[in-house]
Amino acid sequence: MAESTARWLRASCPQVWGSLHGHPFLRDMATGTLSLERFRFYLEQDTMYLVEYAKCMALGAARARSVDEVAWLRDSMDNIVDNELPKNRELLQRVIDLGARDRGGSRGMAPTTLAYTSFLTSTAYRGDALDVMTVIMPCAVSYREIALELVDQIAPDSLYTGWMEFFVGDFYGARLARMQANLDELAERAGPGRRELLREEFATASRLEVAFWDMAYECRQWPDLAVAPD
Repeated sequence: MAESTARWLRASCPQVWGSLHGHPFLRDMATGTLSLERFRFYLEQDTMYLVEYAKCMALGAARARSVDEVAWLRDSMDNIVDNELPKNRELLQRVIDLGARDRGGSRGMAPTTLAYTSFLTSTAYRGDALDVMTVIMPCAVSYREIALELVDQIAPDSLYTGWMEFFVGDFYGARLARMQANLDELAERAGPGRRELLREEFATASRLEVAFWDMAYECRQWPDLAVAPD
C-alpha cells in the first residue's frame, strides 16, 4: 500500500507541530484561564482568515484539471461557508455579549492574518488544486488534533467547549478524512517530482498556523489599529 502523502506531510515538520500543541493559547484554553479578550481577538481574526481560506479553495477549483478536483475543493469550501463561518460568528457574538473588550481584532486584518492569507492566495494563483489542498491541510488537520487533545481537559461548561465541539465531532472528522484522501489522490496523479515542493508548502503553512496562535495570544495588531489592555 502506497504511503499517504497527507500523513507524510504531517510527519515532515515535527518541530513546528510540537510547538503548536504546546502553545500557551491552547494550554490556557484547557485550564480555562484564557482571557476573553484574547479569545475575541482570535475569533475576529479567524473569521477574516476563513473568508480568504474559502476563496483559496475557489481559486484552486478554477485551476483544477478535472471535474472531481473541482468537486473536492467545492466540498471543502462548502464546509467553511456553511458550517465553520456561521459557528465562528455565533461564538464571537457570545463572547462579545459576555463583555470581552475589543483589542483591535475587529479593526482589520492583523499582520499575521494578512501574511497567512496572502500565502494561501499566492499559492492558489501560481499552483493548482494539489498545491491548494496542501496549504489548506495544516489548518484542517491541526484543529482536529487540538480539539481531540483538549476535549477531555476542559470543563463541560467552559466557554471553550463550544469551539471544540465542532472539530471533535464525526461530521468534521469525516470531512477531514475525505480531504486527506483527496490530497493523496492528487499527489499520486502528480507523481514523485512534486514531493519536495509540497513539503515546503506544507511546512510554510504549518509555521503560519503557529504564528496565528502567537498573534492571537499577544493580540498583535498593526500599531495604529491596536487597543492597549486595561
